[in-house]
Amino acid sequence: MVDTDALRAALETATNDLGAERSVRSPAFARINDAARYVATHLHEREEIEAALPVWKLCAGLWPLLADALNPSVDNGPVELATALAKLERNMLAGSVSAQVDALPSEPDIRRLIFNVTTFGRIEDPEFAELQGVLSQLLCNLVSSRGGAESEALADSVLDTWLSGRREDDVLIRLLDSGDVRANTGVLRLLINLATPARQPRLVKPPALQWLARILNRLDSWHGDSEALFDLAVMLFATFFTSGHQADLYSALAVTEETVTPSQVTLLKLLDAYLTRPHVNPSPSPSLFVIQAWRDTAAYAAASMRSGKDDARLPSVLAALVLCTEILSTVVLAVQTRTDKKEAEGGEEAMVASMKGRSGPSIIPQLVDVLAATHAFLPRIKPTPTTAEENATAAVGQMSQREIEHAFANVKRDLVRLLAVLAYNDTAVGDDVRAAGGVQLVLGLCETDERNAYLREHALFAVRNLMTGNPANQAIIAKMEPLGLVGEDGVLGPLPDKLKKSDAAAKMAGRGE
Repeated sequence: MVDTDALRAALETATNDLGAERSVRSPAFARINDAARYVATHLHEREEIEAALPVWKLCAGLWPLLADALNPSVDNGPVELATALAKLERNMLAGSVSAQVDALPSEPDIRRLIFNVTTFGRIEDPEFAELQGVLSQLLCNLVSSRGGAESEALADSVLDTWLSGRREDDVLIRLLDSGDVRANTGVLRLLINLATPARQPRLVKPPALQWLARILNRLDSWHGDSEALFDLAVMLFATFFTSGHQADLYSALAVTEETVTPSQVTLLKLLDAYLTRPHVNPSPSPSLFVIQAWRDTAAYAAASMRSGKDDARLPSVLAALVLCTEILSTVVLAVQTRTDKKEAEGGEEAMVASMKGRSGPSIIPQLVDVLAATHAFLPRIKPTPTTAEENATAAVGQMSQREIEHAFANVKRDLVRLLAVLAYNDTAVGDDVRAAGGVQLVLGLCETDERNAYLREHALFAVRNLMTGNPANQAIIAKMEPLGLVGEDGVLGPLPDKLKKSDAAAKMAGRGE
């Protein structure tokens, strides 16, 4: 059992010293720190501690003094004492609704303290990093809803304050800027706990939206530096996707003068990953907005590439186009899997029908158009380093090699893949592709391209699907019988026997033989 008399004396000594503007004697915060460590491993004894001394009243007397003592205008402050007290209260609060109620009166002072230790240069000062992390964990334990009316009401009341719009009240955005992993972790866990279906509509709108935008902006760095933080962020957004708020988020993250924002691109990455795992399939599909997002990015990309002008926005638009294309392909494949298994249909089935023009304009003509624009804008990179550099430089002018590789990686491959899966067992799609001039285009993509891994394989699959059961497409391809194979030296050589057999087999498959 913790020495409650010693803990009482330490808390009272610290309060008296701070009240008299004296330096807190080291034994005081050392005892508080020891008590915090003991509670962490003896959670079952917390009720006995609360019965032995008025711990919440004693802590409540310290918080306003600590907030004053750590005012940004003060160079040196009781950082160690604040850290020790935060650890003690964090551990006393863990999983206890009654403790949350008892500690709630201290929330305004804790919030003021967080504001003070994240202000100006302190947000990046290593001296304050541990304190920021522990305060974030404390806030998580204090506010996280535990179920039940009392805990939910407590969480709602604090959330109302944070969302008041006053700069000094929104401490979550400050903790998200901290470089301390614990500070970020505490906020993510808190938001996961708060993001119930009932609260989510508030969280996808300003001012709470800036919390989610900040998380999206930090996701790439977390992916490389902290897998645990990245996983928590993925879990948070999965809760919004499961409740169907992906379209709300994508729309809210838009900026008027931009075709697509970095936050929207990152959101699409998370949605793409979410859809590859088992998920609900309500009707209408909450991912239906991706079709329009695909149309917007495809239209911008095609126009930009054909203009021949340098366009700093093109790389981010292409990144969004690739992600939208991957999402649509994922949806088509999921629908095909359910069809094969004769499972119940849902919103994604209607989404695929919309893509194919069954319930609105088909995306096929635009898909062929943007594929043609991409192919003309950036010719394939042959597997020779010198030629690759020359091709890329000639195609995009002032863009750096790194920008080129990042922006154009796999664009053609993913567009061809989407066309291929849409055309699978669907001659109507094959007819639309032919009408748009896409059959010849796809056949011309059956070649190796170092910028687009497996482009040739996806193009061959697309050719197979366009030919199957479609005599008109077979006739076009028959007129384009290969005469030979162009080598890397640019010389036309004879067609290898293996390719002759492959070509013959493809034609037989197209005729259904």
